[in-house]
Parts: sequence; C-alpha cells; structure tokens
Amino acid sequence: MMADAEKMERIYFNLFSNAVKYTPENGKIHIRLEAVDRNFRLTVFNSGSYISSTEVEAIFERFYQVDGHQAGTGIGLALVRAFVEMHGGNITACSDERGTTFTVTFPGQNLSQYHPTVVTLPAEMQDVSSTLVDADIPTGEEAVEVDCPTILIVDDNADIRHYVKSLLSKEYRVLDAADGAAGIRLAMKYVPDVIVSDVMMPGMDGVECCRRLKSEMQTSHIPVILLTACSLDEQRIQGYDGGADSYISKPFNSQLLLSRIRNLIANRRQLKQFFGDNQTIEKEAITDLDKDFVTRFKALVEEKMKAPELNVEDLGRDMGMSRVQLYHKLKSLTNYSPNELLRQMRLKKAASLLAASELTIAEIAYEVGFSSPSYFTKCYKEQFGESPTDFLKRRG
Repeated sequence: MMADAEKMERIYFNLFSNAVKYTPENGKIHIRLEAVDRNFRLTVFNSGSYISSTEVEAIFERFYQVDGHQAGTGIGLALVRAFVEMHGGNITACSDERGTTFTVTFPGQNLSQYHPTVVTLPAEMQDVSSTLVDADIPTGEEAVEVDCPTILIVDDNADIRHYVKSLLSKEYRVLDAADGAAGIRLAMKYVPDVIVSDVMMPGMDGVECCRRLKSEMQTSHIPVILLTACSLDEQRIQGYDGGADSYISKPFNSQLLLSRIRNLIANRRQLKQFFGDNQTIEKEAITDLDKDFVTRFKALVEEKMKAPELNVEDLGRDMGMSRVQLYHKLKSLTNYSPNELLRQMRLKKAASLLAASELTIAEIAYEVGFSSPSYFTKCYKEQFGESPTDFLKRRG
C-alpha cells in the first residue's frame, strides 16, 4: 500500500501510547497486524479499561474525555481517525469487561495502477506537526526584529500544543513548551505577546506558572490565557489572583480563542502613548512592576543620553535584561523599539532645551547625544515638522 510515513507513525504512536496509559498494573496489551482479503488490519487491545457503548461513539470527537480518564484529551484519537481516513481506511472501537480494542483497516492497492488522490483534512486539523518532534525555536536575533506577534503555548499534552499551533500559525509566530518551567524559560528569553497555558500540568501548574510570570520584570506585562477543563470558581479565583488575564474552558471554540488573543494584543497596542502622556499610565491596566520598569528606563536614558555611543545592549544590561528581552518588553508596552524611544526622548529633551536655554543648536545636539548637528537637525524636523532654526526664529 501507499502511505504517508509520518502520519502512519502518528497513528501507531497514539494508539500504542493510549494502550500503555490505560492498562493497569499486570494488565495485558495485544497488537496484531494481518492481511485480510485485500486489506490490512491493525488491532490494538488493552485490558482493564472499559468504555461504555455511548462513549465509544464519541471518543473520536475532538476534546472528548471519557469519564474516569481525565489524563486524555481526545485530540489524539481525533487525529488518528483523520489520518486513517486520509489513507482511505476506517477505525472502530469496541469495549467490554475484558478491555478495549481499536481496529484500523487500510485498503491495499495494486501499486502498478496506483493513482494517488489528494485528501484534505478539516481546517482545524491541517498543518499539525508530528507528536514526536517539537518545532524548532527560532534564534534570538530572528525573534528580535520580527513584527508578527508571538504566542507561547504551555501544555504538557503534545496533541493539544500541536492543535493550538495549527490554529494560530497562520497569524502568529508560535512557540511551545511542555511544562511550566520550560514555559517560563521561553517567556523570559523571547518575551511573547500572549501566553496560552493549560492549568492542570504535572510539576508546576498553570496558575503557579502565571503567578511567576507576572512577578518577573521581563514578563509581567504579557497577557496570560488559562485553559481549564475545571469549572470550579475557586480555581478561577486562584488564577485571577495570580494575574491571569482570561480563562477559556475546555472544550473550547477555536474562534473564541483566536478572538480573545486578538483582543488582548489590540489592548496592549493602546499603550503606545505610554512615554508621551503620563495620564495614559494611570488610565491603563498596568501593573506596578511595569510602571516601575517605565520609570527606571526613562531615568536611565535621562542619565546617559548625552553619550552618543549609548545603545540597546548598554540599556538592556543596566536594566538587567538581554537585548531581546528589552526589545520585546518595550515594543509590547509602547509599540516602539528601544532605539526609537531613545531617539524620541533625546529629541524631546532637545526641544525643552531649545525653549528654555541659551545653548546653540550644535551645543544642544551634543548635549542630548547626537554626534552630528546636521543629523540632529534632520531628525528634529522629522519629529516636530520644523527645523531647530525655525523654532528659534518663531520663539523670537
């Protein structure tokens, strides 16, 4: 038969791992592959797990969880069915007191007369990567200059991560982590625009992950969406107390998740007047940690702007951040890069000196860190619509 090796591996991997997951101690697993007429039949049996006839009908639906099997999500079996059908086959399940059996049937082909047809997966299943290999994370330099918003997914279930990545990858750069600790490391390194995290994870859960992210200067501004299958208000209160910006219940509507991410990113963009309008700081929902960050950055620039060689690396080091972290933190809060903000603050300082001092234009240019008075004049005109000379003439 003709087959896609990667998708066949997904089928095997999910069926075999399910069997291992739900087989009790000293239980049994039987795997059999046989030729039946012109077809190939794969059966996977595991003892000890009983699924009712009603639930057997539903287990291939996305996000369906069998009662008593909360470790599963249903994403894996939904993908298995999609990949089996792509090969022209079918999958069924049956269960009794002995255990559960999955049966997959693939049609054999006369390869000399084989003409492959293109089968399209449903939109929500497209571009799903292999469970066995996570996507490579781009280098820090790539992460710095890219304008496309970045989303970080934190979930211990690989199928959930890949499913959410498939939803987001057309609009966003997507990073993913398999646990809370790895999620914090990626968030600190790449400073994404939004973090989507599962609540129930081994080790550090999503609520604790959120709390730590909101307590770090580099990541305190990042909106966090928590995904939960639990409807208890107590858990949600813990999440909101830990700084979560939104909760979405599983099973979730893909359009709801996309809409919430878009809204959170749009709300952050409203902060771009941060440095020019102090009233904005009071009106927007900004944490004390972020206000302190803005104040420290402005004070640092005021102190060092006279040095023409002042650069993003120097500013980041003095703020206790890498170039990547500083870039994304400022870009998220203000919609400006560190270099753009540095130039704006230099020009605003120059404008105040022009208005209130007797210094020459050249002296002011050097005072605010420009190494060339002619370049200073060019930048000033671009910023304020008139040259320093025109301003002095107007001032009289």
